[in-house]
Amino acid sequence: MNIKYNTQEAPLRLSTYGRLVQRMVDHVLTIDNREQRQAYAERIVRVMALALKKEKQEKQDKRDKQDRQAAAADVQVKLWNHLALLADYKLDIDYPCDIIQHSSADRPKRIPYPQHAIRLRTYGHLVERALREMAGIDDEERRQHRLQLITQRMKRNLTANNKGGMTNIDERVAHDLQRYSE
Repeated sequence: MNIKYNTQEAPLRLSTYGRLVQRMVDHVLTIDNREQRQAYAERIVRVMALALKKEKQEKQDKRDKQDRQAAAADVQVKLWNHLALLADYKLDIDYPCDIIQHSSADRPKRIPYPQHAIRLRTYGHLVERALREMAGIDDEERRQHRLQLITQRMKRNLTANNKGGMTNIDERVAHDLQRYSE
C-alpha cells in the first residue's frame, strides 16, 4: 500500500483554495478541447467562490445592496485572476476580465522582526525604553511624573502576567526599578 502525503506533493500556489482546486486546475490544463476547457474553468471558479463564500459572507452582510453588487464583481475578477495564477498563466481560455500577471518580484520585501534584548520580559521593551528616556530628563518634577506613569505600567504588566496572584507587587516593582537603574 502506497500512501501519498501532502509533504510529498508540490507546494500549493494558493493555499486558500486547497489541494483539490489545485488538482482541478492541473487537470484543466490537460484538456485539449477549448470549449470543454472553458466550461471546466468556469466550474473551477464556482468551486473557488464556494471556498471564499463563508469568509466573504460576514463582510458582505454589513454592506448595502449597491456595495454588494460592486463587491461581487470585484470577487469575480479576483477569482479569475487566482485561476490564472493557479494555472501559472498557461491556461488558454476566454477570460471574462483582464488578467493581471504577477511575478514573485512584485511581492513586498519581508519586514524584519525587531530583535531587542529585553532584560525583564515581564515589562517589555517599551517600559525599558521609557526608563532610559526618563534618565535623561533633568526637570525633577517631570521626572517624578514619568516615574509614576512607568511604575503604574509595570504594576499592570505584573498583574496581567501573574493573573493577579501577586501580593507584594510594590516591593517587586521597586526591586526591578533598582535593577534597571543599577
